[in-house]
Amino acid sequence: PSSYPARPVKFILPFGPGTATDIAARLIGEKLQAKWGKPVVIENRAGGDGLLAIRAFMQAADDHVLLYATSASFIAHPYTLDEKPPYDLERDLLPIIETGRLLGFLCVTEGDAELTPEGRAFAQAVANAGASSAAASSL
Repeated sequence: PSSYPARPVKFILPFGPGTATDIAARLIGEKLQAKWGKPVVIENRAGGDGLLAIRAFMQAADDHVLLYATSASFIAHPYTLDEKPPYDLERDLLPIIETGRLLGFLCVTEGDAELTPEGRAFAQAVANAGASSAAASSL
């Protein structure tokens, strides 16, 4: 049997307390704590589109500190930041498990009729699939 973990484990989250990511991490942390017999500490480091959490994770340089993220915005940082990100995606961040899947929704108000399935903008996007794209990890 493995001796991991030898001491408490820390999950660093790129989102604040009370978010879906925080709740999921706490639920998973409880299960791991029961299995491992070691505390699992949740540390929220919201801000900077995840960069604050990533920096804290990188500076820890400790196999008992893990980055728990349900958003993969850090994958886009090399392409969207004006400066080089403080990590190398292929060298520094290694996914070890998928903990779940989230559904995304785009909601509009009544005044945004162009964006509804009946609206012209929606029909143009469907008719010209692949001509444009958009993405967001949160709204």
